[in-house]
Order: sequence, then C-alpha cells, then structure tokens
Amino acid sequence: MNRYPFIHQFYKALDEGDLLHLQKFLTRDSIVSFAHHPPIIGRDQIGESFLRFFEKFSSITHRTAEKWETPDALIIRGESTYRFKGEEKLIVIPYCHIFKFQDNRVFRFYIYADIFPLGKVF
Repeated sequence: MNRYPFIHQFYKALDEGDLLHLQKFLTRDSIVSFAHHPPIIGRDQIGESFLRFFEKFSSITHRTAEKWETPDALIIRGESTYRFKGEEKLIVIPYCHIFKFQDNRVFRFYIYADIFPLGKVF
C-alpha cells in the first residue's frame, strides 16, 4: 500500500500549521516520540504540543529526500526548513521520520532530528 500521498497531506497540514487538519491523520491514542524527549500521548496532547512548537516560527517546510515502506510503516528521510518569527535566516535540519499505522491513520510517529541549530525550542 502506498501511504506516501497520505503522509504528504500530513506534512502539508504540518507546514501550514493547520492543527485541526493534522489531528485528523492521527488515531485518538497516537503517540509522538521525539528523540530523547518524553513521548506525547493522545491526539489532543499532540496538537497542543505542536501548537507550542509552531508559535515560534513564521514558516516550516518539509522536503522528502527518500522513503521506504513496510506493510505497517513508512520511513522518510528528509529536511525541514525553519524560519523564526521576525528573522530572515533559514535553518535546515535533516530528519528521519518513522510512521506506524493503525486503521489507516498514524498510530506512532517517531521523529529523529538534530535540532541543536534551533536552540531551545522545547
């Protein structure tokens, strides 16, 4: 099953900061794990956490470089580009995202990225 078009729409909602649309891609009990941070459990909590993150930026974009699919997961390597509010400088961060699916929605979202260049944003 090709899940990339689904995730492409997920990234579009993410980049537009459209949290209501973004949450529609998640199961009610989704879990987001970001590197060494404690996991975020539940669609509503994930939305709140992403909102706090988005507030710091005027723009965020995701670009996929490579993707691999298994029967229950999609792995994406790419780059995120960030612009802080009030600044012109763009910061590009490489990432690897692992999406696990349940009932045609994201059940687990693992984020691996070195966000050191962004400073303290969490």
